Amino acid sequence: MTKVIRLFFFIFLPAAAVYYLRSSVTDVILVIGGTLLVFLINAAKEEIKANENRLKLIFENAKDAIFWVGSDGTIINCNRSATLLLKRTKPELVGQPQTILYPPAKAQHYIDLIDEQLNANGAFDNDIEIISTTGEIVPIQMTASRTKIGNKNITQSIARDISERRHLEALKDEFLGTVSHELRTPLTTVKETIAQTLDGILGPTTEQQREFLTLCLEDIERLVRIINGLLDISKIEAGKIKMTKEPVDMVALTSKLAYLFSSRAKETNLRLITELPQGSLEAYVDQDRVIQIFTNLLGNAFKFTEKGSITIHMEERARWIECSVADTGKGINPEDLPKLFNRFEQVGRAQFHKDGGTGLGLSIAKGLVENHGGKIWVESKPGEGTKFSFILPRYERDVIAISAISEAISMANVMHQPLSVFVIKLKGLNMHSSKDERPNSHNLHEILLEIENMIRANGKFSTTIGKEEIIAIAPVGKSEAAGMQTQLRRMIKGFIFEASQEAQISFSYGHASFPQDGASGRDILKKADENTAEEAQVQKQQNILVVDDEPTLVEGLRHWLNRGGYKNIATATDGQEALEKIDQSVPDLILLDMRMPRMSGYEVIGRLKQNAKTQSIPILIISAYEVETEKFRQYTTNAIPSISKPVNMELLQKWVEYLL
Repeated sequence: MTKVIRLFFFIFLPAAAVYYLRSSVTDVILVIGGTLLVFLINAAKEEIKANENRLKLIFENAKDAIFWVGSDGTIINCNRSATLLLKRTKPELVGQPQTILYPPAKAQHYIDLIDEQLNANGAFDNDIEIISTTGEIVPIQMTASRTKIGNKNITQSIARDISERRHLEALKDEFLGTVSHELRTPLTTVKETIAQTLDGILGPTTEQQREFLTLCLEDIERLVRIINGLLDISKIEAGKIKMTKEPVDMVALTSKLAYLFSSRAKETNLRLITELPQGSLEAYVDQDRVIQIFTNLLGNAFKFTEKGSITIHMEERARWIECSVADTGKGINPEDLPKLFNRFEQVGRAQFHKDGGTGLGLSIAKGLVENHGGKIWVESKPGEGTKFSFILPRYERDVIAISAISEAISMANVMHQPLSVFVIKLKGLNMHSSKDERPNSHNLHEILLEIENMIRANGKFSTTIGKEEIIAIAPVGKSEAAGMQTQLRRMIKGFIFEASQEAQISFSYGHASFPQDGASGRDILKKADENTAEEAQVQKQQNILVVDDEPTLVEGLRHWLNRGGYKNIATATDGQEALEKIDQSVPDLILLDMRMPRMSGYEVIGRLKQNAKTQSIPILIISAYEVETEKFRQYTTNAIPSISKPVNMELLQKWVEYLL
């Protein structure tokens, strides 16, 4: 009705007016045409506006969260569901970098992954995580695509909260895990009984009985493999699988695996080809899990390849290491590729081989790759073979360290807690010069892993292990950080003293605190690196007091300590003189004889331990006689170490390094 009224006013009234004024027919046509054109333009504008309003309404009221990200990585628009999901207002999101959407430790990885898939496939569809303003990590299913609005190229991301789905999956995995555990005991009993029967322990058996029992035993072993696979998958999907990430030389690891599989290649008349880069190529991974990934993929390749070759390929990408296992086997039909990584899926290849396997190997491999932050995919053509490829993160010290520190800072902000970062670097492993000593059984890397485990066991620290270094993070402020660093230093020195009896390990340490030393992970790491001090150099600046009534021994110890780089050496010839010197300047270590004129070492210990100013000074007893520990046990519950005269200088060196 509205349009009819408008038509009347815009066309018929002007036409009537022209006719009334006796204008020409041409004039009437021009007026009517112009008026009709104006009417159509206005109608089109109103229709466009109505469509825009409808689209805005759909955009704002969509159940899923929607984000528009510009080509510069800035959020340019979002809907109401997005603000509710992130617990932020629209002004708090629009204009901010897209990194605000993701957990700090994973932000750059997610952005790179989205860009990579958009560039390759034109679309992104994967399960990832976002972080709300309260620090809550929310699992989402994100679908992203690129489009153009006006003259702007944007990435539109649609996010759906899958917390409920994850909860149901967790319940399912918990059920699977419980059932799997419960099945292990009876299966073990049945397996052992059948094995003993086959071995003749339970009495004689016929040939036919042994044949059937052997089949039963094979099926039981297959069931055990399925149960172990289910347990692995349950842990992977629940995020409970233990991952000890460290720098790993992928070239060396892959060469070792190729050697281990070479005998199988000979047995099956297949060529095992390796295409590896020269030198080393380090990834930041759990070495045992990477071996499991390769073993599953190589096992599949050997299982489904009758002739030809299997090729292990590796190449370096910007921030990734790409690995692949390719075979010249039967191949996989295109329609089967999307379900290849599902549990118990064998997509027709099982018929190609008598051993169908469990159908869990590829699902486990996918979970392990994704737990490393990587991606796995497959390419195959029937009759031409199959190629499995996956990417793992390269080891880049600053990237990994900054990521860990940034995530800790994010949580510290949410929890309103302070934060301190400690960098511990092992500098080298130098063997002592004694000809009678054997090489140390610990290498530097093993010692590093053991020290990291010890620091974690302390319960106050989270740790990230790097190449010959550990980054430890604790929720303590700057005022407590120095004391915490001293505690770490003592722990490491104690471990080195106990674990490496034949080697001398040097290390350095530094720390920085948030927010006093910086507002970002990069700033904090830089400050901690700048504050790094060499333990050996710190020791050389310490004050040592040598107390003994034998001038020759005192002079010999002073000379030996000076030669070792210790410059601040004071001496005393008896206990009385020692206490007078300690009263003037408190030393960092006392080398103490026990039998001296005027005042014995026992009385010196008693007086020092009763004085709050001196009770914590470390003491090393050097005595030609048996030490009567009961004489000073009333003053201290801590054992005081002692070495006998004549002094073993290498043993003395270890004690001095440990106590300072």
